[in-house]
Amino acid sequence: GEFSTPINLGYPINTSSSETSFIVSPSGKEAYFSTDLEGGYGKKDLYVFNLYEEAQPTPIVYMKGRVLDITNNNPVYASFEVRDLETNKLIASTTSDASNGSYLVVLPLGGDYALNAKADNYLFYSENFQLKSKEIESYEKDVFLNPILEGNSVVLNNVFFESNSAELLPSSQAELLTLVGMLKDNPNIIIEISGHTDNTGNAAMNLELSNKRAINVKLYLQTKGISPNRLQAKGYGQTMPIDDNNTEEGKAKNRRTEFKIISR
Repeated sequence: GEFSTPINLGYPINTSSSETSFIVSPSGKEAYFSTDLEGGYGKKDLYVFNLYEEAQPTPIVYMKGRVLDITNNNPVYASFEVRDLETNKLIASTTSDASNGSYLVVLPLGGDYALNAKADNYLFYSENFQLKSKEIESYEKDVFLNPILEGNSVVLNNVFFESNSAELLPSSQAELLTLVGMLKDNPNIIIEISGHTDNTGNAAMNLELSNKRAINVKLYLQTKGISPNRLQAKGYGQTMPIDDNNTEEGKAKNRRTEFKIISR
């Protein structure tokens, strides 16, 4: 929020010439600048040097891609939010380009992130991902948005519960508030909230757990002013998998909460 005392990086980084345009690399290890030092090739030349460790910032990753209509691949003007999954803190926000759907955000390396994209007349998009590898400099992700039409659905990838419990975790709030906003912007929509599990454990208990989770999401939406007449809640247990229950990754995808438009 305010400037600190600057530190002279020393010769040959700081000289009596005109050093400008200081930029740090995504890794945080190198820095670039422009200057008119004697012996250069032009009026202003570019130089690179190793930034000393105390001055190295957190490495960053460029996340980029396009936002497209899933039905026709046309570009969509959408707004983006990326939040830290652990703290729910907003890390980056931007909009996609209306002419080609492209977007770009800069994220600190090493985090677990929740992505949310939304646009007028479309269901919002939800995903979470990790940026842990030190080898990553860019992460490409195209986002496909579903129009608001009867029968279309969204997996709420950033709604979380306590393990083996129907209690919503605080980290679910940002996504649920996005759903609240969509429902308020489209007051005629009626949705079904559905809970799903993997095939671990007892089928009857899984059915009961998934139903309780769907009901708790419904109750949360009601506390934010959404009429219960617009909300249906149902648990399906392990009966509707979307991936292979023989792998941990598949099981994780099958443990989900989603909503579907049943009337508009």
